[in-house]
Amino acid sequence: MLRPFIFIRLYLRQVLLGLLAIALGLFFVVNTITGDRGLLSMYHIRKQIGTSELQLARLNEEREFWRNKVALMHPSNIDADQLDESVRMLLRYALPDDLVVFYEKTD
Repeated sequence: MLRPFIFIRLYLRQVLLGLLAIALGLFFVVNTITGDRGLLSMYHIRKQIGTSELQLARLNEEREFWRNKVALMHPSNIDADQLDESVRMLLRYALPDDLVVFYEKTD
């Protein structure tokens, strides 16, 4: 009389262990794809790296531009004529004996 119950218990144990193994396997598969260090996270991180590298390149160009501008302000690098021309153009200043020629810009 106990034999059928033993077979049922063994059968249920095998089914439950199989379901547990499947659930554990699914857990690892889902976390491999969607976890904090999963495939989707890796895709987003690589995308952010690409965007950051573009921003870094743009900022390096801007820094080099300003570095050159500052280097031109150093007293040993200043061209007096160029400085005078820039100041007069910026301030719209001319001496009484300067000859000013106006022209129309053509695009």
